[in-house]
Amino acid sequence: MVVIVSTASRAASSAHALGRDDFLVDALFCEAQLPFPNWRFPYLPAQAWALLFRIGWLFGYARGTESVHECRQRARQAALRLAALAAQQPILLMGHGVMNELIAKELLTMGWQGPPKTTGRYWDFSQYQKCGDGPVYTSDM
Repeated sequence: MVVIVSTASRAASSAHALGRDDFLVDALFCEAQLPFPNWRFPYLPAQAWALLFRIGWLFGYARGTESVHECRQRARQAALRLAALAAQQPILLMGHGVMNELIAKELLTMGWQGPPKTTGRYWDFSQYQKCGDGPVYTSDM
């Protein structure tokens, strides 16, 4: 099985926790970043800002980061890469919530079978399979 992780240190740490030292690190699988403003007012808790900026990002606000459209294109590239690798052997992607969700949608569009939504919970996983290819497992880190 090939293990692929994003460049986030927690993804590599998770692979190590599974006893894997032989994994591929690829920025293609990094989380969709949150946009950010240049202002500090009003004061809100970090979780509130994260929610507000993720919603804003979904509606096109992408200051300082890639847009939803660019992220979907990256998810398409990631799904194609996973499909190519899965033709040879099973894949475990240790990725991140929003990006895993976008990759899953792309795999489903490409004819893969699997759950229509990822769970988004840490250490949970989803399995996607296409006839004749090895499975692709995605896990949120």
